Amino acid sequence: MSPFGIWPKGLLNTFKEFFISPELLFATTPEFDERYRIDAEDSAAIKLDLNEDFLDEVGDEAGWIYEGRKDCLIAYQPGKLFPIDHTAPLFERFERMCERLVNGHSNAEFV
Repeated sequence: MSPFGIWPKGLLNTFKEFFISPELLFATTPEFDERYRIDAEDSAAIKLDLNEDFLDEVGDEAGWIYEGRKDCLIAYQPGKLFPIDHTAPLFERFERMCERLVNGHSNAEFV
């Protein structure tokens, strides 16, 4: 998998959009488009790596950062700690996201 980052849209990322790197645009779900932006070093390769099922799952919940590189994916919310008794649903969601990243279908179009 080519290196990528999926970031919540916001003030800090607005600065990044204008001065550092252009956003990769996907024609995906409205929730994803409203909440997140995608950055990648190799935009052609990332178009092959990401799929609609994965991006749809990402868009369902705001405020997370996702980073992928080679065969690794991490997801986190900066500055947020989760009580141990609240982690089971997070692990289940992350497992579902990884499965969708590997096996999901892609009708996503790049703009």
